[in-house]
Amino acid sequence: MMEFAAGVSAWWAHTLPLLPSMPLQLLYLHGAWAVVLASGVWMGLRRFSAARGMVFRWSFTHAITLTITLSIALYALWPGPYALSYWLGLAFQNLSISAVGAALAGVYLTERSAHASVSKMHAPALYYGVALGLVLGWLLLLDTFAVLPLELYAFGFSPAASGVLMALALVPWLWRSEPRQAPIADPIANSIAAPVAVAIGLVPAMAVGVFVVLRLPSGNAWDAVLDPWLWLALHAVAIRWLWRSMRKRRE
Repeated sequence: MMEFAAGVSAWWAHTLPLLPSMPLQLLYLHGAWAVVLASGVWMGLRRFSAARGMVFRWSFTHAITLTITLSIALYALWPGPYALSYWLGLAFQNLSISAVGAALAGVYLTERSAHASVSKMHAPALYYGVALGLVLGWLLLLDTFAVLPLELYAFGFSPAASGVLMALALVPWLWRSEPRQAPIADPIANSIAAPVAVAIGLVPAMAVGVFVVLRLPSGNAWDAVLDPWLWLALHAVAIRWLWRSMRKRRE
């Protein structure tokens, strides 16, 4: 009985956190910013080209877009203080693993936008993922000002935090039990692809899995699934949905 109690105490303890090595942190810093920046540039140029009616296949426009994207990625990966990621890291620290996964998922969904739609079975999973990120971010913000009665951020160093986050990340898979009929109109933009429920369920779970193995980016589970930039992006998405929903009701 005493051994069981000691095991439970060790599971919840966060006094001796496991931190990633400094070389691994530096490598992740450059790699994460490179992926996110390159993905953002790719999606922006892709949508700009589509809005202007440009042919975006193996053409001159495609080659220019690919060249710009690779240049941004290489500039972020450049070692030393001349890299873009070096200064971004000094100002904003590391990005979360979820931000990297969301950027890659955004590129994938952008490429499928021409044949994409949102159905009733995908919308709840997407709403859940955004709402969970917003609530978690606000709780961590309140914890920063010592408003909460518990140390939420410190709990992120506990092994139990990974299990809690993995359980929450797998909840969206409950909405993938069976297919529905034809896609319907939804307040969410129609450019979101059908596999969005998979992406919402996979990205946080992937972030927790990578964190358990490598302890990136800081050894704290909350930093692996959420960062300030991703939190602000979730606010923008939620505001956009609310605005579209209000416009649809007025119509």
